[in-house]
Amino acid sequence: MFMRKIDQYIIRQFLFALSGSITFMVGVFLITNVIDQLKYFSDPRVPGFTVFLYLINYIPEVLTQILPAAALFSTSFMVGYLNQSNEIVAIYNGGIAFTRLLIPLLLVGVLIALGSFFFSEFVAADASKRSFELFKEIKLMAKSSVSALYSREKFYVMGKDETVYYIEYFNAGESLMNKPMLSRFDDAGVLSFQLAAEEGRYNPSTKLWDFKKINLLTFDAEKNLIEKKLESMSMSLSEDPKAFMQTPENMSQMRFGDALNFIEEKKKIGVNHRQYLVEFQRRFTFPFSIIIVILIGGVAGIYFKKAVLVMALLLSIAISFAYYGMMAVGMAFGNSGKVHPVVAAWFANAVFLLAGIVIVRLKR
Repeated sequence: MFMRKIDQYIIRQFLFALSGSITFMVGVFLITNVIDQLKYFSDPRVPGFTVFLYLINYIPEVLTQILPAAALFSTSFMVGYLNQSNEIVAIYNGGIAFTRLLIPLLLVGVLIALGSFFFSEFVAADASKRSFELFKEIKLMAKSSVSALYSREKFYVMGKDETVYYIEYFNAGESLMNKPMLSRFDDAGVLSFQLAAEEGRYNPSTKLWDFKKINLLTFDAEKNLIEKKLESMSMSLSEDPKAFMQTPENMSQMRFGDALNFIEEKKKIGVNHRQYLVEFQRRFTFPFSIIIVILIGGVAGIYFKKAVLVMALLLSIAISFAYYGMMAVGMAFGNSGKVHPVVAAWFANAVFLLAGIVIVRLKR
């Protein structure tokens, strides 16, 4: 009964600190975002309600990004505060080991980590996509050019009929492909058709693509190569200009299944997809980091006896920089193919988990 009351007290204090730190951090992110985009938000042609909707949909993504830092700060601050007020000493005198006090925090950390994962999947991904689209609308209202918003360069697209498109540059304002290459493959994966052109422009009246200066490769029934050079040619494609416009490739804007399909599509068309595999693994590593930082923050906080707020803040900044630095190193090795994507994504977590276990054992 005694331990239950202590557990409830510790959890209550932690959640109070966590809610405060989350509110503060979200506020900082929102203010920073508004300042950065003030030239668009302050435009008289942009409705205030649209800006409001954009910011509301921006918050879930921010929440998923700040949770580890907020959990670290809250844990170290809460434990440091209990230590400063001698409440930890009173608990020690009751014959309770410090490591026992970490158990309710870690259990709450597990619940927060699971909640963060499902929140990212079912709320943050869709909200992030909506904020992306709303921000494009805001820029258009502020008279940014269509070409600047939606144009792309050097990219692949898998068509609905499995035609693979490679385009040097797509001018969205003119619906114009620059140096496009269209390739089709048979069931065995052997090239069956390829069109390379200087440019391809969409004609909305005929709904055809008009290509110029074409090099066309086809094969006859005996698989003999037939090469033709044409000045112009019009084709009906399964894709309209919207298929080639700038779209988000941020994995945080995709649900689990969509992300897997996206990676498979990149793999199918021969694009280096390792970076997307690493990014996909971060869906799991980032929530798990919440448990690790609670472990580290809980042990570190026991050494804070004065200026607890400042010490907790400094610790959070230092650990966050170190964690993101190691995460960047792991992702760089994963993207280059030097290590497996799973190893790359979990590298920072593994290092900090080991560090957390070591400092807990030292404290004991």
